Amino acid sequence: MKKLILPGHPLFEQTLTSVLPPNWKRISAKDGEQCAFVMRSDSGLMEAVNRVELSVYLYGGEYDDRMSDVEEVKS
Repeated sequence: MKKLILPGHPLFEQTLTSVLPPNWKRISAKDGEQCAFVMRSDSGLMEAVNRVELSVYLYGGEYDDRMSDVEEVKS
């Protein structure tokens, strides 16, 4: 029997950042493209994206926002 890991559970944050998103196979299979995984800056959740969405993530500023958030946590 599987148990739910809810907010407040010691493994909640680790689970959010280490388990593949449920839609990754659909994203990967669409148009025969491979997918990449990004951490959204607003939620911190991992999301599967296609090549175009990855470019927008990297060059549209969201990657920089995420890196700023990570640096704040380290400090």
